[in-house]
Amino acid sequence: MKHREAELLLEKYNKGTISPKELEILEAWYRERMEAGSTDISDEELEENLDSVWRKLNTVSNPPKVVLWKRIVAAAAAILLVVTIAWLLYQHNLSTPINQTAVDNKIVPGGNRAFLTLSNGKKLSLADAGNGTLANDAGVVISQSADGQLLYTVSDNRLGTGKLSDQYNTIETPRGGQFQVILPDGTHVWLNAASVLKYPVRFSKTERTVELLGEAYFQVAKDPAKPFILQTLDQKISVLGTHFNVNGYPEDKLHKTTLLEGAIRVSSKNGEHPLLLKPGQEYESGHEKAKVRQVDTQESVAWKNGEFVFTDESLESIMNKIARWYDVSVSYEQVDPATRFGGAVSRFSEISKVLEKLELTGEVRFRINGRRIIVTK
Repeated sequence: MKHREAELLLEKYNKGTISPKELEILEAWYRERMEAGSTDISDEELEENLDSVWRKLNTVSNPPKVVLWKRIVAAAAAILLVVTIAWLLYQHNLSTPINQTAVDNKIVPGGNRAFLTLSNGKKLSLADAGNGTLANDAGVVISQSADGQLLYTVSDNRLGTGKLSDQYNTIETPRGGQFQVILPDGTHVWLNAASVLKYPVRFSKTERTVELLGEAYFQVAKDPAKPFILQTLDQKISVLGTHFNVNGYPEDKLHKTTLLEGAIRVSSKNGEHPLLLKPGQEYESGHEKAKVRQVDTQESVAWKNGEFVFTDESLESIMNKIARWYDVSVSYEQVDPATRFGGAVSRFSEISKVLEKLELTGEVRFRINGRRIIVTK
């Protein structure tokens, strides 16, 4: 563990997400150190301690990044606290290791997998399709790039949209899959696991309408003459050109639209009660009345950047995300799914590493039976 990794931990630490139990343990340890007069540590000792702790935690070359604490002491003690927390987590790990079955079950993270259904009903596995042209539909060439993107290119502009705006393609990511698609208008879409995007072979002359079930990040190509309209289970989103994230899984109690750049108008599915969002705001439906709040947008798109990030999030919501990405089922035994957690961890770790981080809270434990995760107290 080098200084640059310590700095990364400090950045996470400063965001502030720690359970009351962890805070109590950490404060007690720090008080003991203060009373003993042991508050100074040299750069050499810092590096030596961090290296030792990290080796004992058995991390890989790119260790999962995790944070489960908040600011409790002055900035002058921050470097010391990094060592403190790492040591504390290591000691806790020794006393409450994850069930060995979880370690032995090497359930790996998802990857680039999706299925494309053409307007004629033909279904293609994009993981097996290879690069190059996949189909040519009335002047619209569908191809897959070397880096795993699905591309739509209008090869003959002389052809009118005609009935093509009434003919749809559908791209679907399975559990444990993600994919990118560039629509005929140039809009770039990142699809999260277990999501479905439906869109016309060609957009109409007046608007660009697509439908989403699940989660996706959109970079909408600007076209003032053709508003981009996204329809989800319970939201209607209208834009001209912008960047935003939509989370609308059926199994989730709350559905969220988060704006990163530009402006969008969000309303109910029927277009009622429209609200204009500004960058940094999130529209949340699923309550009796939809809410708009200011959020950390980087948290909303963490999945796209290869991380799970949780801030005061229910255990049920966290496990839904894990289940979709690792393609597992989840059940609960004598534990409240509404218990709330905070933290962050890489989406590219084996599932046992992710569950270990949650176990460090002392609030939950996990068993793995095949592809079933049992959450216990």
